[in-house]
Amino acid sequence: MTRRWLAVPLAAGLSLTACHREERAAVAAVRAYDEAVIAAYRGNDISAMRELATGEELDRLTVLLGLKRASRLTMMAELQRFETRKVEAGRGTATVTTEERWRYFDRPDDPTLPSGDTFLADMVLEYSLVKDGGAWKVRKARTLSSHYLEPKGYQPGATR
Repeated sequence: MTRRWLAVPLAAGLSLTACHREERAAVAAVRAYDEAVIAAYRGNDISAMRELATGEELDRLTVLLGLKRASRLTMMAELQRFETRKVEAGRGTATVTTEERWRYFDRPDDPTLPSGDTFLADMVLEYSLVKDGGAWKVRKARTLSSHYLEPKGYQPGATR
């Protein structure tokens, strides 16, 4: 009878360990995704994103990258802070909510032109992930809120 009582806590502990491992793996996938997004914009190439994002997210990034390319701009971005706020991992899906600080600006491809404004923003982002071939991939990244610290007084969508 004692062995049966030991089996229940042991099974629960193993289940929690597996759950925490999946949560850590989902957060690691988001970190890798962020770093790959920075490289994709700087290099005007999303090929490295194929291992980190699903087709839906790749399509969205392709459009954004195409807009920059058509405008002859290269986005220079830096992730300055990354904190995990919440992680929910289930069978084959996960949601990771983060607080991130980004600094970025558009650099014209023509070196004689000045760079665009530098933006510094504290953002809350939500990443939806799916398991694909044993690895987490970002299905969708969306901004829940953003607070711009630079340029002073900047409000997205407002006329300047």
